[in-house]
Amino acid sequence: MISERIQEARKEKGVSMRQAAIDMGFPYTTYVNYEKGVSEPNSEALAKIAVYYHVSADYLVGTDEIKWFMEAAKFEESMNKQLEIDWLLLKKLFPDADNEDIHPLLHQIVPSIRMMNHEGIKELGKRADELYRLREYMNQETRDIVDEDNRLWEEEQRQKEKSAD
Repeated sequence: MISERIQEARKEKGVSMRQAAIDMGFPYTTYVNYEKGVSEPNSEALAKIAVYYHVSADYLVGTDEIKWFMEAAKFEESMNKQLEIDWLLLKKLFPDADNEDIHPLLHQIVPSIRMMNHEGIKELGKRADELYRLREYMNQETRDIVDEDNRLWEEEQRQKEKSAD
C-alpha cells in the first residue's frame, strides 16, 4: 500500500525517482526501495515523504483515504506565500547568490530551517554572514580551486549514483 501511494504521489508531482530522492535527502537506492516495496520508510522518512508530496502520512500508510491536507486552492495559495517567504529568507542568508543558486536550496535547506527555533535561525544567519565575508576575502585563484574541487566531488557523487543504479 505504502509503495503504491508513494509512487502515485511522485507521478502526480511530476518528478523522477532520482529528483525526489535528492529533494528529500534520501540515497537514491533507499527511495527506490520505498517505491518498489522492498523496504518501508521509518516514521521520520514517512513524515518527510508526506510533507514533500503534500499528503497525509495516514493516506500513505492506507489508514485514511483523505489524501490532501487542505483544499487544493487554499493549499496552492499557502504554498505560494510560503515559497515567497522562503525565497526572501534565502536571499537574506545568501545575499550574493543569484536565483539559479537559490532555487535548489529551496528544497534542500528550507525544510530544515523551518524546523529551527528563532535562536537557530539567528545562528544560521550569523554563520551565513561569516561565510559571505570569508568568500569576499578569498582571491579568484582560491575560488577557482574550490570550484574545481566541488565540481570533482559532484562528478564523483554522480558516478556513485550511476553505479548504484
